[in-house]
Amino acid sequence: MLCEYLSTFLADSSESIPSATARSEVCLWHLGCFEKILKQLMNQDPMDSVDPKYRKDLPEELRDQVIAAKANLPAALADAMAGIAEAYLKDTFMGEDAPLQDTLQAWPDLADEDIATARAHLPRDLSMQHWVAVYRLLRPKAAR
Repeated sequence: MLCEYLSTFLADSSESIPSATARSEVCLWHLGCFEKILKQLMNQDPMDSVDPKYRKDLPEELRDQVIAAKANLPAALADAMAGIAEAYLKDTFMGEDAPLQDTLQAWPDLADEDIATARAHLPRDLSMQHWVAVYRLLRPKAAR
C-alpha cells in the first residue's frame, strides 16, 4: 500500500495523502495509473512545459496527413507522446529539425508493433518542431 510506503520509507504520515480512498486503496503498482488520473483531474496539459522550439504549427498538408493517419495509429501513441514531452522536451537537447520518426525507437512506452505501425502511418516529413501540434491532433477528445 502507498500509505505503508510513505510511513516506512519516506517517514511521512499517511495523512499527507488528502484522499481517504487513495490512502486505503492505492498500491505501489498503481502509481503510474494513479498519476495519470490525478493529472486528468487537475486538467494538466502535458504539453505545458514543452520547450517552444517543439511547438511549431503544422503546415496544412502535413496536418491533413496526420488527421488521415489517425485512425490507423496505435491508441497508445498520444499517451506515449505526453510522457515523452513531460520527461524530455522541457529541454532542448534534440534538434527541432530532427525527424520525429527517428525518435520512435527510443520511446519506452510503445510496444514494438506500435512503433512499426506509427512508422508506417505517420508522415515522414514530421519533425520534432511539430511535436505539440501532432499530439494535439492525436490526443483523445476528453483531454484538454
